[in-house]
Amino acid sequence: MKKFVLLAVFALFLGMPALYAEKIVIKMASIAPENSPWGNAISKLAEDWGKISDGQIEIKVYHNGIAGGESDVIRKMRFNQIQAAFSPVSASPRSSPRSFPSAFPR
Repeated sequence: MKKFVLLAVFALFLGMPALYAEKIVIKMASIAPENSPWGNAISKLAEDWGKISDGQIEIKVYHNGIAGGESDVIRKMRFNQIQAAFSPVSASPRSSPRSFPSAFPR
C-alpha cells in the first residue's frame, strides 16, 4: 500500500508541469515588409515554431517597422517589450554583443 501511495504521488508530480504550463509569447520586430521574401520567411518561422511546440510558443511578428526604427526596437528590447528582432546584418553588432546575425532567404 505504501508503494502504491508513493507511486501515485510521483505520478501526480510528473503531471503537474503540464497542468501549469503557460503559453510563451515572443514579440518579434521586423522592418521587412510583410509580403516580401524576408517577411514571408519570418512569418513561416513563426508558424513553424508554433507547430513544433504544439502551440506552446507563439511568435507575434510586427512587420513593416510597426515597432519602430532600430533605436526604438533596441530600447523596447531592453525593457522586454520586444523579445526578438530582425534587422539588417550591418546593424546587429551595434545593437547588442549577443545579437545573432542571420542571412536568409535566397
